[in-house]
Amino acid sequence: MGVIQSSIAGYEITGVIMDGKNSTVYAATDYQTRWEVAIKTVSRNAPKFKLRTQQLRWEWKLKDRLQHPNIVKVFKFGRTRTLSYLVMELVRGPNLRGLMRSKDPVLKEHLEEIILQIVAGLAHAHHNGIVNRDVKPENVLVSTASGIEVKVIDFAIAVLYSQAWTQWFRRFFTTRQVRGTKTYMSPEQAQGHSLDPRSDIYSLGIMLYELVAGRPPFLQIDAAELIKAHVSQEPIPLGRLAANVNPAFEELVMMMLRKNRDLRPPDLNYVQKQLHGLSVFRTA
Repeated sequence: MGVIQSSIAGYEITGVIMDGKNSTVYAATDYQTRWEVAIKTVSRNAPKFKLRTQQLRWEWKLKDRLQHPNIVKVFKFGRTRTLSYLVMELVRGPNLRGLMRSKDPVLKEHLEEIILQIVAGLAHAHHNGIVNRDVKPENVLVSTASGIEVKVIDFAIAVLYSQAWTQWFRRFFTTRQVRGTKTYMSPEQAQGHSLDPRSDIYSLGIMLYELVAGRPPFLQIDAAELIKAHVSQEPIPLGRLAANVNPAFEELVMMMLRKNRDLRPPDLNYVQKQLHGLSVFRTA
């Protein structure tokens, strides 16, 4: 656990949301406006401090492209003597991983709505030239404070795909860097190939598979074996692990998991159209 702050650059710390190896996320209040925010921080003592700081700055630089109700808002990037920080919208609610582990009835009762909001957020990012590269349950927040409100978070390792790389981005990152979470990594991402939105579609397919089956399609513990599975191993059909899944939903998810990206849905607009009015599970 890092050193808990009492204040950061004009914000009063009111709680700790997450304290991890590389970063700490605080709940905070702006001293002047009294607005509540979340602040992601990286301590100078953290591993790869320079890289983590560059990633926070990159999220801030992408903020104008990511203005959507289903993407967490970013307000400010800054540095102090002891840390780097990113000020963001505060979302009061667990991440999707927490909902899955707790078996919260909210997930079962509103699964279709949650999925549609995730897709809407990612579709907006894609429309604005951004591939997230780290689509996973931990990066989806679900608030029930006023209805179901889903926010996709963490574009720290996102890449631009529809235009030339900015000079700033090329300075610190390369398109061949293999970054992301291996459980949800597309075959082309795992192999360091160029990426487009269909990589996120694959990762989203892994997450949807897990939401229904209770486990991801590939369970290899060894990282090399897991990557090999993404590249060459066909997943068990979803219906074998969840007998009550809607066949139309299963067909869509399995299409999203095709090894050849040309055989996946062409974009998330297609996925949205298929999902509207579609139940995840069979109805009586």
